[in-house]
Amino acid sequence: KWFLKYEEPEIISDFRINNTANNLEAYYKTQGYFKAKVNSVINRYKDKKATASYYISPGNATSLDTINLKIESPVLDSIFKTSEREILLKTSEQYKDQVFRKEAEKMVKLFRNNGIYNFNEEAIGFYVDSTRTDNKTNVDYIVAKDRLVETERGTYETESFKVHKIRNINVITDYTFARKDDDYKDTVNFEGIKYLAHDKLQYKAKYLSQSLFIKPGRVYKDTLRRLTRNHLKSLKN
Repeated sequence: KWFLKYEEPEIISDFRINNTANNLEAYYKTQGYFKAKVNSVINRYKDKKATASYYISPGNATSLDTINLKIESPVLDSIFKTSEREILLKTSEQYKDQVFRKEAEKMVKLFRNNGIYNFNEEAIGFYVDSTRTDNKTNVDYIVAKDRLVETERGTYETESFKVHKIRNINVITDYTFARKDDDYKDTVNFEGIKYLAHDKLQYKAKYLSQSLFIKPGRVYKDTLRRLTRNHLKSLKN
């Protein structure tokens, strides 16, 4: 594991050995062994050499009991129910931190591909009870009703999630940071999309449009935005 990598030979260090023990203990807890304990012992020899031994007492693994999913936003709840996706957290399965992370990633992907372009993992919360004595834990899985938005005054306000549609698309065909504030000398409108250039357009709008998977008036989808970006980047190669 990453926390056991040492280059040889290594000068013995109480700090590093204790840090490794802490890392081992933290790792076991991410795997559901909430009562795991790791003790370290330094074995010193007469030839000025030493070894470190780690004694791991993982205890019993914790399994998931009741899973309560609550999506507080009506808009997000509707998207989730329409998708019919099943969450990755399952009753009776062992608690594993990576499953929670994957679940959050999938939920973010779902909403960002259905018009909620500003949704992120900060709106997701998992609450578990690691103090139960029966090696089980309920999970409260909460998706927030709204998000915090910073105002021009530097304060924060709540804003409800809503589905966003693409209004305008501008394709700058010769963009550079150095010229980002310069005027555009060539402009073409094609199928509701504006193609601009600081000098003369080097590509035909019809040709460029074949690489655009996002369209004005359609619901924003994160995967189509990335697909469009990758296709446009490939035109330079």
